[in-house]
Amino acid sequence: MQRSQHSKEVMNVQHERPQLPLIRSTSFKRYFANTSWLMGHRVLSMIVALFVGIYVARYLGPERFGLLSYAGSFVGLFTALATLGLDGIMVRELVKTPERRDELLGTAFWLKAGGAILMWIGIASAIPFTNNDTQTNITAYLQREIESIDDL
Repeated sequence: MQRSQHSKEVMNVQHERPQLPLIRSTSFKRYFANTSWLMGHRVLSMIVALFVGIYVARYLGPERFGLLSYAGSFVGLFTALATLGLDGIMVRELVKTPERRDELLGTAFWLKAGGAILMWIGIASAIPFTNNDTQTNITAYLQREIESIDDL
């Protein structure tokens, strides 16, 4: 009899779950909610980009979609000039010194605007050296405009 009572007590102790204080903290919940939103946004953006890419490819056909892809790749070579790698630096500096937010954001904006101008100059000087037809060059110029607006 004593043995069965002891085994019941052991079984009851084994079924109790330990409490995790980390999961119940408000900072963890906030972190988890923010991470979930960011991940959901990334997944949704990828799904939308997939379907838009498929639609654009079917609408344009192989030749014109290839032209668009070429122009995007050509402009992508110069995109590093527009961003200047500021995105990661901005996040780090804004976290370290939030009181300098206005100064940092203003400086980053003007640096990116200058980088976009450098990108425009680089593309405009490189396009004449390519053996492209006029339609390809116009597409590259239009792609440049889209990329520069996106980078600001």
